Amino acid sequence: SSTALQRMFTDLLWADPAPQESEGSLDARGFGPSHRGPGAVVYGTKAVDEFLRTHSLHYILRAHEWCDYGFHVSKHGRVVTVFSSSHYHNYHNNSGVVFLSPSDGKLRFVTRQGKS
Repeated sequence: SSTALQRMFTDLLWADPAPQESEGSLDARGFGPSHRGPGAVVYGTKAVDEFLRTHSLHYILRAHEWCDYGFHVSKHGRVVTVFSSSHYHNYHNNSGVVFLSPSDGKLRFVTRQGKS
């Protein structure tokens, strides 16, 4: 249905990893309400583990949420947020990040501080 498709895209665009301190308040499947507003959700370790197991994946790589140094690792190293932008909402971080996936299967990040 159109509503289900809209919900899927909303979740893909706006869902964020839940802060570690709020893991205990998530529902039985590992989801909870987001500070982003009505309809947006956060997901916890339980939801991440189930998603990765179901789809035979090792990591969730996501973008769109600002973070120090251009990247942030959460959910026991299984969720990686990658972001780079200069002067995003006046944060002036100018960080850049490059994700490298070498043949050994490890995640590596290189950041470069730009000029202000």
